[in-house]
Amino acid sequence: MKKRRMFGRLIRNIRDLQNISREELSRGICSVKALEKYESGEREPEKLVADALLQRLKKSMDKFEILLDQAEYQQAKKRLEIQGLLRLGKLCEAKLGIEEYGKICNPLHYQYTCFLRAEFLRKKSAPQKDQIENVVEGIYQTLDVGEKNTIHRVRSEEKYGQALKPEILAAGRYSKMEILLFERYAILLFKSGNKKEALCWYQEIITYLKDEAYDKADQYALCPIMAYQLAIYYEEVGEYAAAMEQIYCGCDMLRQKKEQLALFCKLMELKFRIEDHPESGIKGDNEEREDYKRLCDAVPGKLEDWKQNWYPIYGEKHLLCFNDIIRERRRAKGMSKEELAYDICDVRTLERIEAGQNTPRAENREKFLEKLGLSTEKYNGGIVTGRYEDYRNYGKMMKLCVEDKYQEARKIYEELKKCMNTKNITNAQWIEYWDVQIKEGLNHISEREKETRFWNILWKTISMKKGSLSFVCQLFENERNILNQLLGKATKGKQKLYEIMLRQIQGYYQKGERGWMEPEYLIQLFLSLGNFFRLEKNFSLALRYLHMAENRMILYDEWNVWEYILCYKQLVLQEMDTEKDFSCVQQAYAISRLYARNPQMSKYLLKEFEKDIKNN
Repeated sequence: MKKRRMFGRLIRNIRDLQNISREELSRGICSVKALEKYESGEREPEKLVADALLQRLKKSMDKFEILLDQAEYQQAKKRLEIQGLLRLGKLCEAKLGIEEYGKICNPLHYQYTCFLRAEFLRKKSAPQKDQIENVVEGIYQTLDVGEKNTIHRVRSEEKYGQALKPEILAAGRYSKMEILLFERYAILLFKSGNKKEALCWYQEIITYLKDEAYDKADQYALCPIMAYQLAIYYEEVGEYAAAMEQIYCGCDMLRQKKEQLALFCKLMELKFRIEDHPESGIKGDNEEREDYKRLCDAVPGKLEDWKQNWYPIYGEKHLLCFNDIIRERRRAKGMSKEELAYDICDVRTLERIEAGQNTPRAENREKFLEKLGLSTEKYNGGIVTGRYEDYRNYGKMMKLCVEDKYQEARKIYEELKKCMNTKNITNAQWIEYWDVQIKEGLNHISEREKETRFWNILWKTISMKKGSLSFVCQLFENERNILNQLLGKATKGKQKLYEIMLRQIQGYYQKGERGWMEPEYLIQLFLSLGNFFRLEKNFSLALRYLHMAENRMILYDEWNVWEYILCYKQLVLQEMDTEKDFSCVQQAYAISRLYARNPQMSKYLLKEFEKDIKNN
C-alpha cells in the first residue's frame, strides 16, 4: 500500500472543503494526472509547484518548513541570493544571476525569472513599455496557454497586456507569484497614465485577497502595496479620508507581519503629506512624526538606498537541504557512515548523498530519516496532519497563549492531541513542547522542571556528546522553539547554551551567507549572543553580534526584534560608561510605539530610561 504523504492529503482536504475541481486548481501549473499523483501520495511536488497549488487554495506556505534535495535547495538558494542582490542594489551581479536562473526550461521557474527581472528593470529605471512586456510574459506562463511544460512566449496581441482584463481575478484562482505580477502590472499601468484601468485592477486584486478563506500571512504580504497605490490615487483626486483609510489598513497589516518596512515608511510619509495639505482638514500628530524620524534614524545603512526596497519580495523562509541534514545529523548522533548506510545502501552511495552528488529514491530517503529519528515528510508544518483545520486550530492556540488565555489554549491543545498520529516524531515533540508551555502559563510547572523537560525533548533528536559535533546542524521548528525558550529563561546550563549558539553560527558561516534559510532564528541567535556577551562584560563582542543582527535584519527584511536590538545596544553603551548618548533607547521607544506596537517594551523603556527618553 502506498504511503499517503501529508502534503498531498492536505491539498485534497482543502480542495474538497472549497469544492474545487482538480482541473481548476492545476490549470497552467501541472497536469490533472500529476495532481492526482500528488494527492494520492504517489509523488511529491517540487517546491514552486507546491507553492502555487497551496496558494491557489488561498493558503500560505509560510507555516511549512520544507526538506529539499540538493538540486532544489540550490535553486531556492539562488532565488534568495538574487533577491538579496537586488535589495542591496548590486544590479550587475543580480542581472547575471537572473540570466542564469532563466535558463531553467520550466514555466514556473521562468515566471519567477520574470518577477526577478521586473525588480531589476524598476531599479534600472527601464522604459515602462519594457517593464510591462516582461511582467505580461511572466503572467502568461500560468494562464493555461497550452502545453504545461513549455515556456510561453507572448504573441503580439498579448505583448503589452491588451488581452488582460481585471475581470480575470474573479474568474480564476491565482498563486502568490501570479498576484505579485498582477500587482506589478497594475502599478505600471498607473505610472503609464492608464489610471482608470489601473484603479480597476487595484480594486479587483484587493477584493480577491479579502476572501475570508485567505491565510493572513499571504494576505498581509500582498494587500499593503495595493493599499498604498489606492491611497496615492485618492490623494490625487482629493479624497483624503479615503486615502487615510487605505494608509491605516496598509500600516496595520505591515505591523502584523513585521516585513516591508520600507513600504511602511512610504505609507507614513504619504500620511504626513496628506495631513499637511491645506484642504485635507486632517490634523497631524507631532509626537508620531518625531517617532517616525527616530525610526528612520535607526535604520542601518544608507536610508535612501534602503527606502527603494518597498516592493514586496517572494519570501522562502523555512528551507532545509536533505543531503546536509543527513550528514549533519549522522555526525551529531556519533554514527559512522557504515551504521547509517547499513541495510539501505552501500557506503559509497551514502558518501555521494552527503556530498550533494546524489539524491536517493523516496523509499531510501525515508529510511535514512527514520534511522536518524527525524520526520520523513518533505513538507512539515510543526505538526504533521492532512486536515487544514488542525493548522487553523494550532494558530488559534498560539494566539491564546500570547494573550495569556492558557485555559482556553489547553482545550484546543487537548483536541489537537486526539487528532494526531503520535508515532510521528514531529507530532510527539510538538505535544511535549506545548504541554510544558501551557503548564508554565498556568503555573503548573516549576522553572527547573521546565528546563529539565526541554533538555530531555532536545536530546531525543540531538545528542550532546563530549567532543562530538552536536548542534552543528540545521534545527527543525520544534527544536528551534525549545532552544529559544531556553535562551530566554535558562537558569542552568548557560555555558552549554553558549556553546550551542556558537555552533549554530559556526554552521551558518561554514555553509555561506545563504546556508541556513531561517532568518528569524538567525537574527534571534545574534541577538541572544549579543546579550550573553553583555552579561559577560565582553562589550566589544556584544556590540559585534548586535551589529550582525541589524545587518541580517535589513537584508532579510525581518524586523521582529528591532527594538530589542537597540535596547541591548543602549545597555551595552551604558555599562561601558561611554559618552552619554541615548539615541538607541529613544529609537527603541519610537519603534515600539509607532511600528512594533509593543506596549510591554514601551513600559519597560519608560521605567528604565524615562528621563533619558523625555529630556533628549
